[in-house]
Amino acid sequence: MNIILTKIEKFIKNFLIDSKIKNHLIEIYFVVLFFILPIRFYIIGNFQGWGIQGVNYRLQFTEMGTSYIPITSEIGYLVNGNIGGISAISIMMNIFSSITFLLCFLTFILWDLMNKEKIRFNLLLIIVSGLLLLLSDLFQYGPFFYGDSGFVIPFWLLELFLCYYYVANMEISDQILC
Repeated sequence: MNIILTKIEKFIKNFLIDSKIKNHLIEIYFVVLFFILPIRFYIIGNFQGWGIQGVNYRLQFTEMGTSYIPITSEIGYLVNGNIGGISAISIMMNIFSSITFLLCFLTFILWDLMNKEKIRFNLLLIIVSGLLLLLSDLFQYGPFFYGDSGFVIPFWLLELFLCYYYVANMEISDQILC
C-alpha cells in the first residue's frame, strides 16, 4: 500500500513541477475567476437587498426580485444615463477592471512563448485590475468599505493576490511554450 501511495505522490509532484502544466493550471484559474467566482459580496443600503458580483456579472437579490446583471447591461445603463454620480464612477471602474483582467487573460493564453517581459506585463495588468477594483469599492462604499449605500466584503483581494502569486512564481527559463 505504501508503494502505491509513494508512486501517486511522486506522480503528483512531477505533474505540478512541469511548467507547461503549471501554465495550463493558471489558464484554468483565469477562466474560473473571470466567469464563475464572485469577487465581492455586498449589502444594499439599510439591508434593502444583497448580492454577489463577479468580474463580468452581478447577481442581486432585493424585495423587488432577483436580478442577473451582466457587464454589458451595466455599460448600457451608463450610456443611456440610467445611473449617474458616484455609482456611475464605481461601475466604470468595474468595467475597466474587467477589461484589464480580460486583456491579461487573453495575453496569457494567446502568446505562444512566455518570457520574463510578458510575465511582467501580465503582472502589471493584474495589479491595475486590482487597483481599479479598489477604487470602485472606495467610490461606492468609502474607505472602510461601509457607507450610506451599504457595505461590501471584497473577495477580490484574496483572489487577485493568488492570481498574482501564481503568475509571479512561474518558472521561466528564457522562453517557455504555453
